[in-house]
Amino acid sequence: MTSEKPHPNRIYHGLAEIDDDNGHLIVVELGGGGPTQRDQAQRLYQLDNPHRFNGYRTFLWGYNGTNPRETAQVILTDALGVDPPDMLREAFTNDFVAHWDEESEWWLPRRTILRWVKGWCAENRVDIPPGDAAATDYLVSR
Repeated sequence: MTSEKPHPNRIYHGLAEIDDDNGHLIVVELGGGGPTQRDQAQRLYQLDNPHRFNGYRTFLWGYNGTNPRETAQVILTDALGVDPPDMLREAFTNDFVAHWDEESEWWLPRRTILRWVKGWCAENRVDIPPGDAAATDYLVSR
């Protein structure tokens, strides 16, 4: 990833194909959120998972466990610009990551993540994490 700030309207795309290290890749794209736009999506960068054991760098989802929690950690960190609190990561795993079909691809816009974070924090009376979570920069179109 470059040192410039990532595009605020990015979309996280979990690929269905299993990589050589028995996990999935997550790429970050611009556009491609809807079925008619996916062919024209621009790949911005690929997320890297520094948390998996045995040197594996890919991601797992579709259940609630250590590896899906690390998937949630990396996605939230990228979307928010800061490491999320453990409670937020657990909730994101339960509400999103654990429900993704482990054999299918998925798309999740950053703006959806930001809205969910704001709602979850308000519902649970938790301060919104610093960083980009409180921002409304997802409304900017470029």
